[in-house]
Amino acid sequence: MCFLEFGHSKLSLAGIAMQKRRKRKATMLLQEAKKLDKNNMLAEQIRMMQQQMKKI
Repeated sequence: MCFLEFGHSKLSLAGIAMQKRRKRKATMLLQEAKKLDKNNMLAEQIRMMQQQMKKI
């Protein structure tokens, strides 16, 4: 598996954590996804999720 797949998985899990109102877990998963995203291919999705998390 490549890092992009791991990053996308972490991003998906962060979205699920946000839906369940687990802000700390979602934040941790987003940070891990950001570390795995070497080519900034997930940067826009990560930024959008961080904006959504501010509303929680």
